[in-house]
Amino acid sequence: MGLCPKTDDCYLLNGANLLPVLKRQIETYYCTRNYDKCARFEIMLVGGKVPPTLLPNRNMCYSCRPSD
Repeated sequence: MGLCPKTDDCYLLNGANLLPVLKRQIETYYCTRNYDKCARFEIMLVGGKVPPTLLPNRNMCYSCRPSD
């Protein structure tokens, strides 16, 4: 499927202070192979506002916060 076209706009990859292992899992599973299954991508695709802490699996990341 290729790289998600919304990668540059994704807060989880470009702003959130994620654990490196979580970020790598998100990138590996969703961003490079299955972005059509990503809840964030689905919302962005229709022009909706994505909650910053929404994970690709539709759960919320309560420990995600802006990088310092």
